[in-house]
Amino acid sequence: MHATAAPRHGLGLTTAAAICCRRRWSGADGEQIKMCGIAGKFRADTRAVSENEVRRMLATMVHRGPDGEGVYVCGPLGLGMRRLAIIDVQGGNQPIWNEDHTMAIVCNGEIYNYRPLRTRLEQKGHRFRTHSDVEVILHLYEDCGEDCFVQLNGMFSVAIAAFGEQKLILARDRFGQKPLYYWNGPEGLAFASELKVLAAMPGFPRDLSRSALASFLNYRYIPAPLSVFEHAQKLPPGSCLVADGNGGQQIRRYWQIKFTSAEHRNGPPKEGEMRERLMQSVDRHLMSERPLGVFLSGGLDSSAIVWCMHELGHRQIHTYTVGFQGHEENEFDNARQVARQFNTNHHEVTLTAAEFWEGLSVAAYSLDEPMADLTAIPLYHLSKEARGELVVVLSGEGADELMAGYTESEEVRRFFDRLSRWSRLRPLAKMVRHWNWPDGLSTRIEAVAGSHADYLVRHPASMSFIFNDEFRRRECPSLADSDDTVAPLAEFFASRQGWHGLDLRLAAMIEWWLPDDLLHKADRMTMAHSLELRCPFLDADFAGYCASLPLDDKALPTTGEACRKVALKRAFSGLLPEGIAYQTKKGFPIPVYAWLAGPYQKAASAEMSRPEALGCSLFSRETRSELMRRAVAGDLLSQRRVWSLIVLNKWGDCWL
Repeated sequence: MHATAAPRHGLGLTTAAAICCRRRWSGADGEQIKMCGIAGKFRADTRAVSENEVRRMLATMVHRGPDGEGVYVCGPLGLGMRRLAIIDVQGGNQPIWNEDHTMAIVCNGEIYNYRPLRTRLEQKGHRFRTHSDVEVILHLYEDCGEDCFVQLNGMFSVAIAAFGEQKLILARDRFGQKPLYYWNGPEGLAFASELKVLAAMPGFPRDLSRSALASFLNYRYIPAPLSVFEHAQKLPPGSCLVADGNGGQQIRRYWQIKFTSAEHRNGPPKEGEMRERLMQSVDRHLMSERPLGVFLSGGLDSSAIVWCMHELGHRQIHTYTVGFQGHEENEFDNARQVARQFNTNHHEVTLTAAEFWEGLSVAAYSLDEPMADLTAIPLYHLSKEARGELVVVLSGEGADELMAGYTESEEVRRFFDRLSRWSRLRPLAKMVRHWNWPDGLSTRIEAVAGSHADYLVRHPASMSFIFNDEFRRRECPSLADSDDTVAPLAEFFASRQGWHGLDLRLAAMIEWWLPDDLLHKADRMTMAHSLELRCPFLDADFAGYCASLPLDDKALPTTGEACRKVALKRAFSGLLPEGIAYQTKKGFPIPVYAWLAGPYQKAASAEMSRPEALGCSLFSRETRSELMRRAVAGDLLSQRRVWSLIVLNKWGDCWL
């Protein structure tokens, strides 16, 4: 649990003022509104927020909800939302109020367990005016305060105005599937689902965060709570922010992943348990009266989702796959096999080299922040195709992080198992660790002397970095004295003594990589086309089950495809087309790195020769020329570095 303090201001908001308010709704009546964008403002003075202020904020993100908007203003507080209608249910318009109009809520997302929560609340005497899942959150907050958020199984970002307590509460779901930014400006607190909303507000300072740029160079994305702009922050996943009537603020972490592999049973799970639990999760994610689709890579995760949907009786399933023209290593063949077996309405999108390059500028705007995960551009085009038929798609994000699906997982398991076998020598190693040993032997003794967490504290760079801190400090003078980008990772490991090294690595990916790369990219690229993406593997109940799996159900200390994501492969290997479950893990096959020596060489060289562009301005001409030379020669790390600078250039062209 973490708390941070902020300067205090005067905010006089009373219950009486809450009742005397203005509320406006634009859009068709009688539809439950699945919120796809929220925004609002909590002023730090006695002046009222105007309805037009909130509407201007919402106008910047019409793409998140093209079906209408709702606005509420009351004294120094304004709430707003854009909506995407999915289910016909009376009374779902937002903001939604509690019984005595002392609280109101806007929400972006879905709550999958709202029905049992509602039943429990009704038994306690709560009275509901709608059938909306969003109203359940509000009454649950009345019942148990900030502890309500950990009880929600869903994806969400919410804002609750508690007038009687003179508080504004912001919260984000446990994995960070739905985004939420905030800015403490001279007029008070402003918040929004997308950074572009805050950046468009009058007076917003577009000073770049040096810490964020250093982190981008290292990770290829910007981890929360940082944003690319110095004066705006991302609310971290599994967190809530409480702003009180005097301007004080606190941020509390209400949930983080806890793997219990070390204390769990040995042996395989019950026959069919993995399959049954995933099917229950998929069933919860199918709330819609419109056709549903799946982003089908042809890999195990998305194919398992299609199997579950088919088993649940869905026969009009749309599936979507993307690849590159002229690139042999694509996902089309495997996806076609799955589509044929389950008779889906299958769609394929083929990108040309020109379309990808042109997409760099479009992605720079839609992503809000610099991100050098180049799969964002194929996902943008795939989402555009899907929106022609659908409003909701399911995808396999989270499976690799929860169940050790990445190619190095078995190596990590072997290394830390070997370290555990040497633990009986730990007392001796602690005694002699400070002696003057040769470097190689000293490293081994240090490893034996500590826990798995201690090892990763000393070697956090065993994670994948692009421009590591050493390179940045040597070659990038303007960011040489920026914060140590690896320090938060070391602190994360240090606080988890007793965990196995594999679980520590997975937890770190869930803490940073999953929300700030994979889910950030997925939300922005789908929402750019008003498409809602749902991730059954990140269902709270299913994820909790995965976190309790023994190590042998995640990764085995052997070799071969069968040694990763063991329980999931075992559960579906006989139900999917031959070879799908145990195919070689490739990630999304993307040829654009190699294309730096082919179709993109001229354009990339020109980009790397723009000294005034944001990415290029960080490094000398000599450094950029050497990176480009190495990239053309086929060095993968240099190719990734070149693409990172090109992405930064394109983002700067769009935003600065």
